[in-house]
Amino acid sequence: MYRATPELKFMFTAAMRASNAVVGVTGEGAGDARALSEANVGFAMGMGGCDAAKDHADIIMMDD
Repeated sequence: MYRATPELKFMFTAAMRASNAVVGVTGEGAGDARALSEANVGFAMGMGGCDAAKDHADIIMMDD
């Protein structure tokens, strides 16, 4: 969901999880933190990402 608001990203992720889908989310900004937490697997960008995204991700990609 490129260029969606943080709230829409979270709502979409939560809806997909509620339908028993396996969800992966990538993010790098503070607005992505809720969706990263809600996903089955959250991927954050390590070099260019903010700390909030990294704190809520399961996997941090060290080479963006």
